[in-house]
Amino acid sequence: MSKVSCDFYIHDFPPSFVSKELQSIQTKYLKKWSELEVRADPSVLYRPREDSGMGLKEVAIEHKKQRLIRRHQLATSRDPQVREIHGRFAAFQDRKKTNALRHQWLECVEMDELLAEVKTGKIKGTSSDGAGVGYGVRRKWSRPQDKHKGEREAMLHVFGEIAKENRLVKVMSKPLEGEQVSTVPLHGKPDEKRGNYFCGWLTWRNVVSLDLRWNRILQKQDSYLRFALNAVQDSLPTPSRLKHWQQDSAGDGLCPLGCRVTGSLLHILCQCQKAIKEEPQSRITWRHDSILLAIYKSVKDRIKEAMESRVETEVEDSIGFKSNLGKFTAPRAQSSQAPLLESADDWKVQFDVNDEGVSVKERPFPSEIAVVSGPGSRPDGVIWSMQTKTVIWIELTSPWEENLTKKHFEKMDKYNKLAIDLREGKHHGVKWTVVPLCVEVGARGAINEQPWNWMCKRLGFSKCSKRRLTQGVQDAAVACSYYIFLCRFLRTWEPQALVDTLERSEC
Repeated sequence: MSKVSCDFYIHDFPPSFVSKELQSIQTKYLKKWSELEVRADPSVLYRPREDSGMGLKEVAIEHKKQRLIRRHQLATSRDPQVREIHGRFAAFQDRKKTNALRHQWLECVEMDELLAEVKTGKIKGTSSDGAGVGYGVRRKWSRPQDKHKGEREAMLHVFGEIAKENRLVKVMSKPLEGEQVSTVPLHGKPDEKRGNYFCGWLTWRNVVSLDLRWNRILQKQDSYLRFALNAVQDSLPTPSRLKHWQQDSAGDGLCPLGCRVTGSLLHILCQCQKAIKEEPQSRITWRHDSILLAIYKSVKDRIKEAMESRVETEVEDSIGFKSNLGKFTAPRAQSSQAPLLESADDWKVQFDVNDEGVSVKERPFPSEIAVVSGPGSRPDGVIWSMQTKTVIWIELTSPWEENLTKKHFEKMDKYNKLAIDLREGKHHGVKWTVVPLCVEVGARGAINEQPWNWMCKRLGFSKCSKRRLTQGVQDAAVACSYYIFLCRFLRTWEPQALVDTLERSEC
């Protein structure tokens, strides 16, 4: 895009030509390169990564940005003749907006509206997550030697936010080409007259989406990007979607494993009862344990690091300093409480996987902590210290992304009684410090952000280790879901070795 930005800045390409001709060419070849389904919404290519997109630059938007930059530079030029020429052109476009030509995009009119929006934003302050006007940190623009550059940056920022909002509105205003089972309707109810259902990613809130930056995509196989984009858009050739597309090989659109349920992507990846009940290993459990393996390895490395660099909790005497002017500087007060994993050196770890990457399901809850029996009575991973009477457990869920929050509260509620009993000392008469950590990694790689950040913070992961672990669990989820999708017609599932993606992840 940088190669054509200069041309857009210098030459007066009509916006209609760019949006109709150049934009369609760009979208056509990007869809061909990424192998995005023809019927899929191409906005996934241009949406920012926080909206589960690739964040590629859109030709039509970049063209308008360059026109706005040029017009703002002319309007703020030091040469009075240049400003006069701009004023005449702006007056000409201002007359246009009152007649039949107002449907055209007019850069001078657009610039004036954006600058007015910038001034309004400075007056009313910022608003974040519906917390109210004035909440949060104001965006601080750089103050370069050119005093107009900060204003131009603010104008382009507002333009980008408006373009992002218009893109989402456009997606929500058209029907989704897909099954109704795995999609979410607007306002929670379908429009019976129009039958409009919308992509589930519109309902995702506070998630860590897949990192689709170039330096990561180029390290992956071609199938990674193809599956990730089409899975988010729900445009994979599932039986129900093939039936909707009226393909000859669609059949009845039901689950190919014979459970007589609509064969949607949601059903294939998360809800097929025949796949869940497979023995000795189900394909759903295989994905769950592959994600758990990455967490287990990271936790073991973190505990080893904490025990090697364990700090004493006693506060040592510090030395103050006196400057040349005779001013005494007191030492900075140190915290008397060590980090969680640095507070002991006898941590034990027990997960549903082992170092060889093999699932281990028959282990009971550690008897020295509590005697708990029954199926599903133990979390996926338990970390405990007899020295400090602290127990940390990690419960992992790999649901459909629309159910991340729901599954989190279900898991927290499931082990809440055990946490209360341990804190009150009802087991062996010993009171324990309990740190329950429930995390969710979706079947398509999205992560429930707040519980994930809380787990990494409590366990003391560094920024590099957290990024490495995040990429590892997302790669495991996508790789396993992709293989499950490829095996959707196989009625017999052969046990698979767990996918170890942590070693391939980089900081």
